[in-house]
Amino acid sequence: MKKYINYYILFVELRTKSASVFPFLGGFLYYVVYLANSNGGIHWLNLFVLVIVIHMIDVATTALNHYLSFDQEKEAPSSYQLHILDLMKELKISMKTNRNILIIMYSIAFVFSIILFFITNIGVILLGLLCAAVGFFYSFGPKPIAHTPFGEIFSGGIQGIVMPVVVIFSQYNHLPWELNPFIALVFLPFAFLIGSIMLDNNICDLDFDITNNRYTLAYYLGKKNGVKALNLSCICTILSVYLCIVVNLLPWWFIICTIMIIPLFKNVKLFSIDMIKEKSFMFILKNYILFSLCYIVLFIVNIFIK
Repeated sequence: MKKYINYYILFVELRTKSASVFPFLGGFLYYVVYLANSNGGIHWLNLFVLVIVIHMIDVATTALNHYLSFDQEKEAPSSYQLHILDLMKELKISMKTNRNILIIMYSIAFVFSIILFFITNIGVILLGLLCAAVGFFYSFGPKPIAHTPFGEIFSGGIQGIVMPVVVIFSQYNHLPWELNPFIALVFLPFAFLIGSIMLDNNICDLDFDITNNRYTLAYYLGKKNGVKALNLSCICTILSVYLCIVVNLLPWWFIICTIMIIPLFKNVKLFSIDMIKEKSFMFILKNYILFSLCYIVLFIVNIFIK
């Protein structure tokens, strides 16, 4: 049983799903600080159902990517996928079983989406459909988004901005367009940093992607300019915090986040030394975790100060 659980964890890349946790918490904490008191408090059922829907779509998107790679056999598998294939052979797991896993995950997401439809508002449904569509076409179709230069924009935008806004909408009892549309700016740092993780991954996989006719942003930028783009993303992350303070979306003490520019640049420099996934990928991931932890802690502090 342990090996089968391990296979599922590998198949859906469960360890990478922590990337969704920080934007989700950001949206929830923003609601708690600025909207909960005037909106009937926290609606825990809505939150619970939304967690299930988001998680199922997230893991199904990753699993679909692996399933299509295995099924079509048009691409040379990566070292990670080779590990999954070896485990498939050892456990005698067929492609039909993988397909059934996908069907179960998408079915759970669909059922809970219907529940969400009846207990929330149109904003959650529309943005949820957008997330589901992007998640599906991220890996599927004649030209999946992940194989194009737009992967960073879609992954950063959906996970970093749309997800926390969906969390806010799921708690909001009124029409979603009554909210200040500029609240999306609060979550720009997540978008920049998640996009950086995607770019980091594509820089490391550049040769492998070219072999498999995947022309990602890293292909058009090259590794040297890709590193410059990572540094630019760090700058934009900090500037977006300043912007939110200036337009009064965040209190002035969020300026504390700007000290994170030092470790952000340091980790990009460490990444640029080798740009090999096994050695370098963790440095850009550290940037995301470090900044996000700082951001989330300030939101929590804000609950007690406001």
